[in-house]
Amino acid sequence: FRFQVCLGTAPEREEALKILTQRDPVGCVVDVITLSIIRHIKAESAVAEICGPVCTTQSVIDLLRFRVAEAEQWRGKEQGAIVWQDGELRLEKYNEEHWDRIIADRRIELNWAQESLRVVPAMPSTDLSDDSRQVANLFKGYATDPAVAAQGSQYLLLSDDMGFRNWGAQALHVEASWTQPVLMIARDRGLLSVADYSEAINTLALNKHVYVSLDAGSLFYQARKSDFQVTAELSRLLQAVGGPNADLLANPNVLAKFIDLCWADGTEPIKVLRIASEAFAALTDGRLQDQREIVGLIASRLQQKQPVMARHALEWLIGHSLGLPYFDELVAERKGLH
Repeated sequence: FRFQVCLGTAPEREEALKILTQRDPVGCVVDVITLSIIRHIKAESAVAEICGPVCTTQSVIDLLRFRVAEAEQWRGKEQGAIVWQDGELRLEKYNEEHWDRIIADRRIELNWAQESLRVVPAMPSTDLSDDSRQVANLFKGYATDPAVAAQGSQYLLLSDDMGFRNWGAQALHVEASWTQPVLMIARDRGLLSVADYSEAINTLALNKHVYVSLDAGSLFYQARKSDFQVTAELSRLLQAVGGPNADLLANPNVLAKFIDLCWADGTEPIKVLRIASEAFAALTDGRLQDQREIVGLIASRLQQKQPVMARHALEWLIGHSLGLPYFDELVAERKGLH
């Protein structure tokens, strides 16, 4: 399941950063999704420093309270879900221990919200348009109240739900952002350590929040955490940087700087070359016809171990270009290196 946070474009990100840096930190209103994200990545202090008091609506608190009661009601009852496991469909039953974990986590979230967030009224400062009122009437209060509360209080709407955030900005004319730009500013101002920023952002990316903007530092943080082995986590982060929709103006720079950081750290050469291969594969995924140019973009931006990396990039291309028109050219170029 992929959770759509933003489009992932540089102009979109720059607009959010502009809003955050130009407005006074008087407060922000969060929806239930963003509330949960902030708690899980332990970002409440950073958000409060940049945005001001973190607020929500009573309908969101009521939803959290209902979720606790709902889980308590299901405890002891036979529940399950169909899952795909070991090549076949199976019924996975939820035992009491499973429900106890859910109940405990939901209680923690409710208590955290009640203790850490301010409750603001969901009252608009002006009458809603007919269209906005019709949309609001279609959903329960907790789904639309945060945007209405942000409009009425003149607070920032902070939401990682792209569809809801865009509706609030367009229909209610509220200023809006999502969590990552807030954390970027907190990191740049020294309010959040690079390690804490990387841990938070990588956590979101690994939980399929798209599109999370991953920089070289965050990739390097995960690589060091993994002892520079290409673990499933590092591979998934590199895949998030690549793919058919990757920004070829920015992402080759990110990957080149990341590989340079690995070399500069004194990492074993075989590990760096393995990481570089994974980076090449990630950025060329879905772009077979362009992979020669794409790998060339990364290689041309490398600063560390250029001869070694140029040779490795060429050998990687030879191994991944069978059947392509320029395969013989690559082989001839490789022979010319002897």
